Amino acid sequence: MSAGAPPAAQTRGVTPRHAPPFHCPFCGEEDIRPYGEDAGQWRCGSCIRVWKLNFVGLAPTPDPEVVR
Repeated sequence: MSAGAPPAAQTRGVTPRHAPPFHCPFCGEEDIRPYGEDAGQWRCGSCIRVWKLNFVGLAPTPDPEVVR
């Protein structure tokens, strides 16, 4: 990392503790860039779609007694 570079959590388009996407969820191309003013918004240069990547939460763990 170069001196004076902003921490990853403060870089536009990257949310803290989450890796950025590597491809468009609609067309699969890798031509994506941060978009808009809010963190987590992305734009695909191939299909021109814009989307927001958002962590919702953790799914509940299934009860082992019910699974059997």
